[in-house]
Amino acid sequence: MSKVRRILFATDFSAAATRVYQYAIDFAADLDASIVVLHAHQEPANALPDGAVDLPQEIESDIRERVAAELKQFAESIDTKSVNVTTQLVEGVPYVEITNTASELGVDLIIVGTHGRTGLAHILLGSVAERVVRTSDVPVLTIRSSD
Repeated sequence: MSKVRRILFATDFSAAATRVYQYAIDFAADLDASIVVLHAHQEPANALPDGAVDLPQEIESDIRERVAAELKQFAESIDTKSVNVTTQLVEGVPYVEITNTASELGVDLIIVGTHGRTGLAHILLGSVAERVVRTSDVPVLTIRSSD
């Protein structure tokens, strides 16, 4: 196994993600690795009856700016120690964008949090982490957050 130099950490901005981010920072510091904090923003699929979303350009731009600011704030929310942290905002289906971005950036490891859902909640809500594990060409470390 090659040395882990670059880690992609995917966030949904939740409190659970913040706890996992702290673990990712500690892990990266121990490995002398850098972290790319990624957020995959997905437009609401049910905004219109036919499932299409057609927002005016200025609203889409405003949403992008707000999400980018939230991503920056999230990345700076904890002490990053000596770890080089960058951010990346992408749009699309989260698990697809996480795996695609990991490949495009040539990261050595993806870190994602899990919520530990089981049963009906897991079936109805799905699991981004599970889909990332199933589809990624890059090793994935999942960390269960204590919700």
